[in-house]
Amino acid sequence: MTDKDTRPPPQARGHGHRPAAEPVTATASHGPGPEVFTGAAVWFQLVNSAWRLHLAWLVAGGEHDVNTLARRVGAPLSTVSHHLVRMKDAGLVHSRPCGRRQLYRACDPDFVEVVGRIATPVFRQPPSARSGGS
Repeated sequence: MTDKDTRPPPQARGHGHRPAAEPVTATASHGPGPEVFTGAAVWFQLVNSAWRLHLAWLVAGGEHDVNTLARRVGAPLSTVSHHLVRMKDAGLVHSRPCGRRQLYRACDPDFVEVVGRIATPVFRQPPSARSGGS
């Protein structure tokens, strides 16, 4: 599978702010359409490793430049930059110039909520449980 194969579908890519989505509810006769699950899969692809989830959590908490983000997640600058572009293309992250730097922050309130829901239970566990140790 190439990187191109894992990019969000064109309809999931966008720029700027999106209004908060209406809650999706399923009924006995029919559930949400495939587009809902496609959008959710895009989000999970963007946070499918520990450092990418950490990156998403950092930008959900406020603005950071790419150097700070790379240092905090322990990933190469080029890799962090690549994934910030992917999140930006998906409409989940916004950037703005600040001098010679770009500052990144999450701009989709639903994405911020999902990242928080994924990460918060982990923070409540003792460190030994997080790493699988005893």
